[in-house]
Amino acid sequence: MGSPDPLPPMEFERAFPNIRISRPVMPTHAGDGSDRMFVVTQDGIIYVFPNRPDVDKATKFLDISARVSRPGG
Repeated sequence: MGSPDPLPPMEFERAFPNIRISRPVMPTHAGDGSDRMFVVTQDGIIYVFPNRPDVDKATKFLDISARVSRPGG
């Protein structure tokens, strides 16, 4: 709204380049002052790690994969 000029192209940057989490669906912040991040995966696992770009490991916080069904993807 406002300028008729197109927006510049978007560029993506990995926030946590040293962490690989399979099938993430929701990142969220702890919100409790601990400065932790949580990532929920489609497989039913929640990972937790410090909110730092140099972090190199995510730890399983909760695993309910045995109770999750993903028929059809």
